Amino acid sequence: MFSRFFSQVAELGSPTQVIYLNGQTSDLKYPTLQETIGLSDREADLVKAVAVRCQEEHSNLDRSAGALTLSARLDSIDGRTPNKQYAALPRKRAQIIASAIDTMRTELGSARFDALAMFVVAGATKPGYFPPKPR
Repeated sequence: MFSRFFSQVAELGSPTQVIYLNGQTSDLKYPTLQETIGLSDREADLVKAVAVRCQEEHSNLDRSAGALTLSARLDSIDGRTPNKQYAALPRKRAQIIASAIDTMRTELGSARFDALAMFVVAGATKPGYFPPKPR
């Protein structure tokens, strides 16, 4: 859940960004974290920074995963067990998310973090956490 939330927060457009529909400008805008979740400016900046850092760490891991994946596939063809670095990739992804969650829990405090976590859980079944809305 938090992985998807962090990804969407990191890519959340500016409220002034033009949104196009079928190649035409629209009267839609991206909501802010403050509008959507009720965060203060400081809290929104923190959540955005944590989300961006989390996505950067995932991107770095993905870049290193390409060679490991190829190696694991070749090992599999040869009947060998894939190397331990490849097997550790899911655990590393989970650690990145867990670290980001811990940072937010520490920086936001329990009450504010719990409210954010409830928003993340509630939105897990929706198509997106931040759908564009009319200006």
